[in-house]
Amino acid sequence: AFAASETAEATATNDEEQPDEIIVSARKQSETALEVPIAVTAFSEKVLQDRLATGIADIADFTPGFQMQQSFGRGFDRPIIRGASNIIQADGKVGIFLNGAPYLGDFSSLDLAAVEQIEVIKGPQSAFFGRSTFGGAINYITKDPGDEFAGKISVEAASMGQYDVSISHEGPILPGTLSYRISGRSYHRDGPFRSYVDQGKMGEQSTDSIAAAIVYTPT
Repeated sequence: AFAASETAEATATNDEEQPDEIIVSARKQSETALEVPIAVTAFSEKVLQDRLATGIADIADFTPGFQMQQSFGRGFDRPIIRGASNIIQADGKVGIFLNGAPYLGDFSSLDLAAVEQIEVIKGPQSAFFGRSTFGGAINYITKDPGDEFAGKISVEAASMGQYDVSISHEGPILPGTLSYRISGRSYHRDGPFRSYVDQGKMGEQSTDSIAAAIVYTPT
């Protein structure tokens, strides 16, 4: 039994892919996941890439107590935390936030390429995030642009005319002082049904989104 414990500890310690500690900002301050006294599941940028996550529905597959109810199109997606869900197209019990600020709109279209970390916080969070967080909160934390030019392109295609294209670029404007980042995403899927009235496609989905950031560091 002692030999088995030592072997398991050595395996965990030598895992270079696993970070030493996970920093979360669920309580509006930087804390480790072990120190924060609430239930938080955090996904870093690397974890999101390794799990091929393209939206919040993919996050739900890896988060205990969190589900996504998808019906009537992407604009009607509803997050469910511990059984508490939102009302369709209305504020409810689970709040969506972008860098701590309330996000209103189609959160399923947010581009994860611009995200540094996603935190799924379970339980009432009104003290830190305000109303509509009785069941919990989901906080997207975007990443700051770096001091070197870099870019990324991601393309995904599937049946029924579905495609998902994401592109981003970042770099310095004034090295060490001012930097920028811009990203965009285009998603489309043909309707799986055809109307008997006008023979048009029903259930077609299409979303275009763009995000930009400028970071200034005083000297």
